Amino acid sequence: MKFFNIGTGRGFSVAEVATSASEVIGKIIPMEVAPRRAGDPAELIADNTKLLTELGYQLKHSSLENMLSTSWEVMKDV
Repeated sequence: MKFFNIGTGRGFSVAEVATSASEVIGKIIPMEVAPRRAGDPAELIADNTKLLTELGYQLKHSSLENMLSTSWEVMKDV
């Protein structure tokens, strides 16, 4: 059995995600800027190198807006 990270190889800040999500859903998501909490990592980025090298799989729809709008379409009526 093999396991693969499915990620873009690029990270997004919380502010980038919240701003983009606000645009996708058409509502402002309130944010409060604060320092990183104790124990929070500085960054988390999925490395999809293994996916590409072992399976030859390249992501096609990996923009933040695309990921959020697709998720929103699935979840908005739940």
